Amino acid sequence: MKKILALLLAALVVCAAAACSSGNGNKDQSITASEASAASQDKSGEGSADGENDAQKQLEELLEEENFVGVVYSEKAGKVTAAARGKLESGEDVRIDTPMPIGSVSKQFCAALILKLQEEGKLSIDDTLDKYFPEYTNGAKVTLKNLLSMRSGVPNIDEGIYEIALNDKTEEENIAAIKEWLFPQQLDFEPDKHYSYSNTNFMLLAYIIEDITGKKYIDYLRETVFEPLGMKHTGNITEMLAGAEWAGGVVHNNVDKQPGLTKGAGDIISTGEDMSRWLLGLKDGKVISQESFELMTTNYNGSEGYGFGIRTDYFGGIGHPGGIGNFIASDVLYPEDDQTMFFSSTSVTAGKITEFSSKVVQIIS
Repeated sequence: MKKILALLLAALVVCAAAACSSGNGNKDQSITASEASAASQDKSGEGSADGENDAQKQLEELLEEENFVGVVYSEKAGKVTAAARGKLESGEDVRIDTPMPIGSVSKQFCAALILKLQEEGKLSIDDTLDKYFPEYTNGAKVTLKNLLSMRSGVPNIDEGIYEIALNDKTEEENIAAIKEWLFPQQLDFEPDKHYSYSNTNFMLLAYIIEDITGKKYIDYLRETVFEPLGMKHTGNITEMLAGAEWAGGVVHNNVDKQPGLTKGAGDIISTGEDMSRWLLGLKDGKVISQESFELMTTNYNGSEGYGFGIRTDYFGGIGHPGGIGNFIASDVLYPEDDQTMFFSSTSVTAGKITEFSSKVVQIIS
């Protein structure tokens, strides 16, 4: 169960992780024909132009060459290019509308909720953590902005957390244990001195969201983002493990299961179409204001290119990689072109995410 080193691999673009093992990319797995056909049409049901057909064919060929297992989805001005390949644990074909874990891509949602609450006057990103966690030894030194931009100095969770957050504990019990572990610790560096990726930052932000709203993080996220954007096939890992709707959609044993461990930092599962709705809705002001969107996508970290829960120069757009268990995911938004790209896979390794993403982006551009 010690998968924390594979958890939320948001630094994958700069990570030399070639030793990471691949998923079950068997050569006898084929693209679902009906899915490939459906992907060659736009959302109005009209056939796509030759360019879209060529891109569809190239994408399918790439997935076959790479022995890809998972889903790739791209949308540009309403035109969809997408393919799915592989088998689920149940033996069913992976489909384009299969819900897939997205790992650290989840951080975008948490960042947007914090900015939305700031717009409503319920918090400020300049607030320090002692306002929300008075028991945190160094809480007065760290702001919410520090957490959002990965400049906090808050230690990242490590493999030892599995001795604290347990499968047989409730979410509340695990979160209490995580706080007990974290709050006496010293910071790794003085806040805002430099960039250092920490999943703990976004776990703390999710706890703050719950404290302010009085709602469970996933419930507030669904009410504020998923439902307004029509994201009908997006939820969290707990729902995936417990609910029949999600049960047919993923390989259960390949994700971390400690309740509460990934909240805010890597807990979301989604589909390509839902992720496209999210990215375009975020850009179009359907989630947060344009001012907040600019705050979120500003680079606060020089060559690292990191804003608030999002990379600001990611394959020529904005987006984020992620990983959880055996799943690797990535999303990209090109705001000027209304274009999105998303994939989630059990066959792309951490060390190959840049190479694979680049190939997909070249096809869909």
